[in-house]
Amino acid sequence: MSRELAHIVKGQYGEFCMVRGGPKCSCPDKSNYRKCDPKCIWDGVSLSFLQGTKRIAPAGYQAHHAVCVSSVNTLPDAEVAAERVAKALYVTRWCINRKRNMIALPMWGQTVKWYSNIGSAVQTLIKKGAQPPFKDLPQHDIHHNDADGYTSEVTSDIQTVWKTVNKKTKACEFNAEDLCTDLDGLSDKWKEELGVRGIRQGGTHAAWTKAMGDDNFQCWVEPFSMAATASCGRKSFPFRGKAEGKLASIVKAMKGMGVI
Repeated sequence: MSRELAHIVKGQYGEFCMVRGGPKCSCPDKSNYRKCDPKCIWDGVSLSFLQGTKRIAPAGYQAHHAVCVSSVNTLPDAEVAAERVAKALYVTRWCINRKRNMIALPMWGQTVKWYSNIGSAVQTLIKKGAQPPFKDLPQHDIHHNDADGYTSEVTSDIQTVWKTVNKKTKACEFNAEDLCTDLDGLSDKWKEELGVRGIRQGGTHAAWTKAMGDDNFQCWVEPFSMAATASCGRKSFPFRGKAEGKLASIVKAMKGMGVI
């Protein structure tokens, strides 16, 4: 029943806004959903890439909510508790798109494109020593919504907050300012945690560089992952060892066929 209730009232509880930025968010204090960090716009860097077989991903960064939209929209399982939380939200002014809750993150395809120079003409390969402007930032599409990924951790924290709200509401002790403080605290916590995760294994650039020459280096994914270290698992590295030579052969063959 709580899932149904969450669906019915999802997104907007009075002045408590939990919808993504844009036309759906009419909050007076909403922040720059798509301009969450001007320093991370990465001007002059063409980072659009092909997702799947048809869709071209945007060239810019991804605007990530430190406290996730889906996490805040997940009410307690118990119906009575969910109703108490919903009533508390109605008298609380807070917007999930506030700048304090936003951080700019790159996507994995952008990182791969940065470290390679594989355009439509399939030119030469790896850029030597050039660090991307978004180094040491986890990738927005690596372990974000996995079973044990980033979102699950944030949701767990939110459920703890809801338990407190439920308890205080039941005792007629709920204070909207306290809830805002708790949510802002989670925004700070998770933005800081993403920064810490992005420097595991020496950071994204160091991990990438080491992985290129070490087939046994399986922990390279850690700084690129949004998840806790224990949940990073394994991910195939796109270029190993003599990748430059392999792609050079491909380019040579394609030139021979008149493809490029």
